[in-house]
Amino acid sequence: MKKACFSVFIALLLALVMCATGLALDSTLPEATPYVDYSSDRSAIFFNTQGYNQTVFFDFFYPFDPPLNVVVNNPIAQYTLDYPTYDDDGVLMVALDDLEKLYAPWLDFALADDALLVRHTTYTKDVVSGNGGRTPLIDYQKTVWEASISLSGNVMEVVKTPYEVIQMTTNRNIEALDAPDAVKLEETAYTFELDRSVTLRDGVYYLPCASFMTALGKDAVNEDGYLTVRTYVPHLRASTTEFGIAGLAEVEYGEADLASTSHPLLSRSHEGMTWGQYMDGVLDGSIADGYLWGAFYVGTEMLYTGELAENPDDIGENDPQVETVVNRVIPYCLYI
Repeated sequence: MKKACFSVFIALLLALVMCATGLALDSTLPEATPYVDYSSDRSAIFFNTQGYNQTVFFDFFYPFDPPLNVVVNNPIAQYTLDYPTYDDDGVLMVALDDLEKLYAPWLDFALADDALLVRHTTYTKDVVSGNGGRTPLIDYQKTVWEASISLSGNVMEVVKTPYEVIQMTTNRNIEALDAPDAVKLEETAYTFELDRSVTLRDGVYYLPCASFMTALGKDAVNEDGYLTVRTYVPHLRASTTEFGIAGLAEVEYGEADLASTSHPLLSRSHEGMTWGQYMDGVLDGSIADGYLWGAFYVGTEMLYTGELAENPDDIGENDPQVETVVNRVIPYCLYI
C-alpha cells in the first residue's frame, strides 16, 4: 500500500510537469545563464545500466546551501528521464535532451552546419574559512567548455577556458563571476574521440554519455550496475565517520572523495546502507518507505504574482501571472 501511494504521488507530480518536453535545438547557442548559489548543487549522476533505463539518481549537498557547509554528499534523489537510455555494444547512450536538463542551466546545445555545438559551464567553490557559518569565505572559479562535434563523425573539438579565482563571502558579489571584465586565464584546446558518434534515434539525438562528459571535465566510471558521472568538489567528503555533526566547522580537511556507489548513505530511515544498496532497493521496490527523495524538471512556467485581478469577478484563476524561467531539476522529499 505504501509503495502504491508513493507511485500514485509520483505519477500525479509528473503529470503536473509534463511541460518538460523535448528541448528544441536552435542554430546558435542561447545566452549563457548567470551563476546563482543554488540549493541543490550535486557532484554525481548515477545512470543505471542493469535494465532501469529511464531512471537516474544524483547526490546533492546537505544541508541544502553548499556555501554554508560543504562537507558531506547526502542524500540521493531519484529522477525519471524523458527518454530511455540504451546500450550500444557496451556504451551507454543518453538523450541529449536529458543531459541538457540534468545539467541545466549550464549545459547548452545547438545545431549548425552539420555539427553539434556545446557549451558547459562549471563554478567551483572552495571554502577557505568559516565553513559552517553564515558568511564563509569562498574561492569561486568559473570554467567554460565550448565544443563542436561533427554529426558525421565522433571527434569532439574542445576549448576549455578557466577564469581567475574570485574570493568573496557567500553571494556578496556573485555577479562578478559572469561580468564582461571577468579575467580569463590561458585557454586549452584539444580534440577528444568519443566512444560513438552522435546518433539520431526515433527523432531524438543521443550521445555516448561517459566519453562525452569526460571530454567536458567529468570523471566517468562503471561500478555496481551504474555509470557514475562525477565532478570533483573541494572538501566534499563521503561520510562524517571521523567527526560529529556538531563539529563540522572545526574539521581538518584532506583530499575530497569522488562520489561512488560505495559511499555510506546518511539517512535516518535507511542506516547502514551504501548509495548503491539504497538505489537498488528503490528500483526493485524493497525500499518503499522512510525518507524518499525524488526530483523533477521545471522549465518555463507561468506563475501567479501574488496580486489580485483588477476586476473582482476575475479574482482567482485570472489573477496576474508572469513568465518565469526556472530551467532546473528540483529535488523534493516525501516521508512514508
